[in-house]
Amino acid sequence: MPGAPVADEYDSGLGAPGSIGKHAFESELLRLARHITVGGDSVVVREAGRTLARARRSLDAGDYLRAVEALGQLDLTVREASARENRLPPNAGEVEQALADVRRLLAEAELRPGHEAGVLLWQAARQAVIDGRWETAVALLDEARGRVDRDR
Repeated sequence: MPGAPVADEYDSGLGAPGSIGKHAFESELLRLARHITVGGDSVVVREAGRTLARARRSLDAGDYLRAVEALGQLDLTVREASARENRLPPNAGEVEQALADVRRLLAEAELRPGHEAGVLLWQAARQAVIDGRWETAVALLDEARGRVDRDR
């Protein structure tokens, strides 16, 4: 419904069909939020601000895949306070395995309602891998798997 708050459009954790990429966007934003520190006025800070604004405009327009792409382009400097986090970023083997697993799942789920959204998410994840944004790829693949599994 136009003009309705975004949160009102979703009943499940993965959202309605029109919200492709929402879950991945939220995962990516949570990953980044742990690392964001307000800094001084510099070229790097202003560029990060422009990237976050671009992600926000995409989010406001309901284009979650573009918002995920924008967030995935942010380069973070991890400092000691963030180094305490237990979760390690995925390695190349894990990401490639996840791509293959979701691709097989999509092949088996060709006639299911979540298939089309899953394919779009898989394609975005593949591009994220090509771009070296492995954590973004994992978030996209998790959402693709969830959409197809949800409709089993």
